[in-house]
Amino acid sequence: MILRIFRGSVAAGRTTDFHAYVDSVAAERLRGKAGLRDLIIGTRADGDRLRIAVASTWTDVRAEDEALGGLGPRSPVLELPDYVAADSAEHYELVSSPYVAAAGTSGLVLRIGRLILKRGTESEFYQYLRERSATFHEQLEALVIMAARRMTDDHEEVATVGVFTDHESVVAAEGAQPRMPIGWDRLAPFVDDFTIEAFATTLVELAPL
Repeated sequence: MILRIFRGSVAAGRTTDFHAYVDSVAAERLRGKAGLRDLIIGTRADGDRLRIAVASTWTDVRAEDEALGGLGPRSPVLELPDYVAADSAEHYELVSSPYVAAAGTSGLVLRIGRLILKRGTESEFYQYLRERSATFHEQLEALVIMAARRMTDDHEEVATVGVFTDHESVVAAEGAQPRMPIGWDRLAPFVDDFTIEAFATTLVELAPL
């Protein structure tokens, strides 16, 4: 399974246009595509820009390539409007899957994390992740938690995607702070660097388990 994370932006003045595009074009062209499992779209106001994040999971890279017409950030099938700046499309191998099927958008919070693992701690980190995954169902404030990995030239990088019921529920998840990874006390020995981004969800559609 592949996790694809798209990042882009539009001018703040085109926010309404972008939401209309998601509702009437993007979502309809993605629904039913062979190989697509989960689709989560989030946005965040950032000065004069609206930041966009799209997390999607696919059965494999070939299915994604065929469905989107390419693996780059400006997928031909989606026909992104010219006013959308397509910054990146990153790909990871999924190592844990969504554990709850859900559909909806109202008030939900999307958190995307990027963890750079310390060399030599990878095995311990994934052992912790396996143990932690077994307790995900106890975290009622979270609709989705998934993790994926990729190798770069000099380190292993882990992407995390979580959807929470609201901002308060993020804090309730093991006392997580807004820009800190959940479970940081346990994660700290394994992580060299990290970033956490939060978005308001525009669309959350998860495949039944």
